[in-house]
Amino acid sequence: MTLYRSSLALFGTALPLVLLTGCPPPADADGDGWSELDDCDDNDPAVHPEAEEVCGNGLDDDCAPSPQCSLEGEHSIGDVGTLLPASGEGLRSGSSMVSLGDLDGDGYADFAVGEPGQSQGAEGAGGVVLWFGSPEGPERPVRLHGTVSGAAAGSSLAAPGDVTGDGVADLLVGAPGEGPADDTGEEASLLPRGAVYLLAGPFENDGAMTPVSVLRGAAPGDCAGTSLAALGDISGDGLGDFVVGAPCRGSFRQVHEHLGQLMLFDGPGLAHLVTSVPAGDSDLSSAHASFPGEEIWDSLGTAITALPDQDGDGQMDFAIASPDYFGAEWINPDAQAHVHIFSSSSVGETPTTAALATLAGGCCGFGRHDAAGTSLASDSQRLLIGAPTLSDFEIEGGAFILSGPLSGDIDAFEEGGVLAAPTQANESALAGTSVAAGLDLNCDGVPDYVVGAPLARDEGPRTGAVLIAFGPSDSYVALGDSGGRLIGERSGDEAGRSLLAVGDVDGDGCDDLVIGSPARYTEGTDGGGAWFVKGARE
Repeated sequence: MTLYRSSLALFGTALPLVLLTGCPPPADADGDGWSELDDCDDNDPAVHPEAEEVCGNGLDDDCAPSPQCSLEGEHSIGDVGTLLPASGEGLRSGSSMVSLGDLDGDGYADFAVGEPGQSQGAEGAGGVVLWFGSPEGPERPVRLHGTVSGAAAGSSLAAPGDVTGDGVADLLVGAPGEGPADDTGEEASLLPRGAVYLLAGPFENDGAMTPVSVLRGAAPGDCAGTSLAALGDISGDGLGDFVVGAPCRGSFRQVHEHLGQLMLFDGPGLAHLVTSVPAGDSDLSSAHASFPGEEIWDSLGTAITALPDQDGDGQMDFAIASPDYFGAEWINPDAQAHVHIFSSSSVGETPTTAALATLAGGCCGFGRHDAAGTSLASDSQRLLIGAPTLSDFEIEGGAFILSGPLSGDIDAFEEGGVLAAPTQANESALAGTSVAAGLDLNCDGVPDYVVGAPLARDEGPRTGAVLIAFGPSDSYVALGDSGGRLIGERSGDEAGRSLLAVGDVDGDGCDDLVIGSPARYTEGTDGGGAWFVKGARE
């Protein structure tokens, strides 16, 4: 007689079934002791109901649902992610991040992480770490450090492709702290000019940043390089083009009429479209186009993202945010945030009235001002707008989601979908401080969207959390009621301060996610860090 395992039941109890010689037994083609009746892959002896499930290997190892492998529901980031730790103290690693595509041509997605607090080259000069994809995830970090004191290089990053014309992809590094500062006159802002470094690839060795070009702010006090967005080649010269945010333009210090104390008034802000980069030092006053904000507090250029073609000319376009600060004590009580959509065919000084579309957040005052545009992200279908102070009944923070092409004046709340974050006790989680789009985390062929909430209190103050909406439509989605929630490990981590839709880093066919935690303190180091989270499937 031959004995096979089977789920056939005898008297209501699952027992091995003795099959007499001469009766055709259930097949066990792979010889693992499990018949084809119970083995979900009878051609692989490593797959059977008693096997250990290995998440992310593309196999249903144990022939059963595996909730531990899904990003749905609630998880600690430490249980589903791999920490990419900072290499020292005070680095603010994870403040910014950018996908680099497949930089080294090995078939795996690569990315970079900004460390604006890095002081290896000079105090507060900043730095950036490039990570290269592999079947095991990110590896082979290349660490570059700035050399200009206080420049905070790595506050923003962009991957413009080849800018230098040598056929090798380059990297843009925002250094908004680089001087000189605006220090002329009684109302001088004392804010820095800012700069953008163009680093020429390839990137193979640790060391100091050696920019082939430095684009400085058009004026002291601009904080140029606070934000960056790559557009590809829109000018047709075969080289990468990009947009630079300078949101401090026009800021000043003055005694507030109600508070009776000296304070910094945020300026209208400014952004620049760059289609040609000269070698050496230059400034952004010669940019192909510039986009000034309208009035104080606007801070236009706080966030920027590239968009698919909105005006039908076949070129990428872009969105520039003006979150427009609102504060207590009569500080800008009429605040209303806006996101302006501009054509990449813009030339010269282009006012916001010439925008293809203007999306407006809520107005005005407590419970209405939503800081829309604090963060921006996009994919081939939609624009995602972070709104961390959005407040409406049971909503406390979140994001607006809108499908293009976009034109005219748009009320983001009324005309777009809403990814609504839940309330929490004591203080807002500031969900929408960061957003990510253009990724498919659960490999179902439908794009997913991610919202960072760095002040979530799950494990104590400022733990941070990340909320995932799997394949939402242009409608209302209650984040937390469904989808996924990834929670920081401990109080003070501020997990979700930044987010990156990175592509497929480990080659398993699923998109992956990187979560910035720049305030993280671990093993005696307050350097921050970033979490690599694999897209989840069996």
